[in-house]
Amino acid sequence: TAGAWSNGTPDRSRRVVISEDYLHNSSSLSARQLIVNNNSKLSINNNVLIVSENTTITNNTDQIRLIGASQFISTHSSSSQISGNGSLYIDQNSDVTSTYRYNYFSSPVTTVGQNTFTIASVMKDGSFPTSADSNPLDITFTNDMNGSPTKPITISDYWIYSLRSSGNWVQTRKDGILNPADGFTLKGPGQEQNYTFVGTPNDGITSISIGANQSYLVGNPFPSAINSKKFIEDNSESITGTLYFWEQQNGLTENESQGHNTSNYVGGYATRNLSMGIAAPYDGGGSEYKIPGKYIAVAQGFFITGDSDGGQLIFNNSQREYKREGEDSLFFRDGENSSTETYQDPVVKIGLDYTNSEGQNLHRQLGVSFNENRSFSFDLGYDSPMYDLQPTDMFWKFTLDDTKYVIAGVQEISDDLEIPLGITIGFDSEIVVKLDEKQNIERNIYLKDKLTGITEKLTDNEQGILITLTQGEYLQRYDIVFQESSSLGVNENIVNNNVDIYLDNTANELVIKNYVNLDIKKL
Repeated sequence: TAGAWSNGTPDRSRRVVISEDYLHNSSSLSARQLIVNNNSKLSINNNVLIVSENTTITNNTDQIRLIGASQFISTHSSSSQISGNGSLYIDQNSDVTSTYRYNYFSSPVTTVGQNTFTIASVMKDGSFPTSADSNPLDITFTNDMNGSPTKPITISDYWIYSLRSSGNWVQTRKDGILNPADGFTLKGPGQEQNYTFVGTPNDGITSISIGANQSYLVGNPFPSAINSKKFIEDNSESITGTLYFWEQQNGLTENESQGHNTSNYVGGYATRNLSMGIAAPYDGGGSEYKIPGKYIAVAQGFFITGDSDGGQLIFNNSQREYKREGEDSLFFRDGENSSTETYQDPVVKIGLDYTNSEGQNLHRQLGVSFNENRSFSFDLGYDSPMYDLQPTDMFWKFTLDDTKYVIAGVQEISDDLEIPLGITIGFDSEIVVKLDEKQNIERNIYLKDKLTGITEKLTDNEQGILITLTQGEYLQRYDIVFQESSSLGVNENIVNNNVDIYLDNTANELVIKNYVNLDIKKL
């Protein structure tokens, strides 16, 4: 009170009461219990508010305002310990300037007095970012297809969708009821836009049900970043262990009347598992897409998939950490790339440059990690199925598994290790395979063509390896290897690698499997 703390400095052992407007500018602010009352505003400026037990924002005129990169973390392990009729204010910015491109959001707050939210009730026009005296305005929602940069901003109600337990996209619109951790889509007003979320902060244990093999658009439900590794580990009994983040490029007719047409959605899914993050396919001649880091930003929506029997999906306070965006935490807006993450295991990232049927030059990235505890069978959290296979594309393809993977985890590197690389070609064309990145590996990396027996070096080869292929699938022709080919003759190599001959005793037949349609004259 009176601009000073009574009874010493707050820490995590103390009950802290805010009874007048207070702007906290120094280091983090901690409390065992926090009470904001007497029509007061507690404003945290570019730091973190940490509360060990319960938080009370007493009246509807009492507020906690998180300014700039500020976040709020509760550390208890029970259900929500938030009470009162006051509100928390927190921002998230989108730099998607197009009215035709989706943003994927979640909400860090619920409607005051409810354990659910509607977008109209919690999401405000934050054109003036949160400060100690900012006044976010209600968004104007329209039934028209396009939003606009009016004052306050106008958002199209039409494009607000959710993908939940039904497994089907539902047009939620502005007044549809959503649960904490539900994600939603939204198309902006046609300019870079800051949004302010206002409501009761989510806290404690949040759970939702996910069906077997079901995709669900979820999102970070907390007013802080969450640790993706901890989230995946906590939910290893119910999901496949991979997170997918949508990114969308400018459409081919984005400035024309057909800009909302799905045929003009040029984009894909960035992927994150326990081992690494991989960028979505992006315009090879433009700015790179972001690589998802270890931490999931405030209000970030993302996709998950239930495992073979699904189950409960859990968000809890132990997953929360204070990570500013850019510190291995990204909000997926527009094409800006993160700095290179440092990985624990040896990691290789392979890139494919190709041209699609619309004449766009694109780049696909794959990743593989190496550890003695992984294999060529499915390893949850380390093998990530591809979510967005293109007509021309590249993927990891295990011999005994039909799944196409964008990230794989395999055994330790050795001289004889060969990692099968599948390629599909939509039309006769040239492609380029290159080494995007390697970490914790001191040896050379090669692309092996099993049809010719030739290995070509990827390491220190910035131009990559040019390959001309006809339309079709090449599932057993190429491998990533770690030593050059032996002196085995080319013809012998071709036969050994691409033809199997065996006796089927049941059918009493000699079986010849010719994987690459070799012209066999005589046996």
